[in-house]
Amino acid sequence: MAVGAMAAYVQGLDQKPEHQLLESLGGLIAGWPGGCCPDFLEPAQGSPNHRDVAHSLAAGASLLKLSVSVAEGWRSHWRTLSDEFFAAAAAVPLDSPQRLTLQVQGSLARVIAGMFVGFAAGYFSHLALDAQTPKCLPLLGAATIALKPAFL
Repeated sequence: MAVGAMAAYVQGLDQKPEHQLLESLGGLIAGWPGGCCPDFLEPAQGSPNHRDVAHSLAAGASLLKLSVSVAEGWRSHWRTLSDEFFAAAAAVPLDSPQRLTLQVQGSLARVIAGMFVGFAAGYFSHLALDAQTPKCLPLLGAATIALKPAFL
C-alpha cells in the first residue's frame, strides 16, 4: 500500500497539493490489491514453489510496458474529468446540494486517477520482494530456471 501511495504521489508532483493527496489516496487503495494480485492468481498453498507466470520476470516486464503505455492516458482522462466536476461545482451556488455532489465526484475522479499506478507499483513491489527469496523469480514461468537479477 505504501509503495502504491508513494508511486501515485510522485506521479502527481505536477498537480495541486490537494489533488496530489487525492491521487496518493488512490495509489494507497490500489496498492494493496496490486501487491496481493500475484498470490491471488497463483496461491502459495503453503509452498514457495507456486511461482509461475504471474510471478515471473516476463509478467513484471509486461505490466511495466502496459503501465507506461496506459497510465498516462488513464490519469489524463480522470484528471480532466475531475477538473470538469470541480469547475461545474464552482459555478453552482455555495448552498446547493449539487455543489457538494460535484465536489465529491471531482474528488473520486482524482482518487481513481492514482489507482492504476498504485496497482502496478503494488504488483512490482510483490515481485521485487519475491526476487529476494531463495526461489527468486522464474523468467517466464515455473518451467524455466529461476533467475535472480544481479542488482537484487
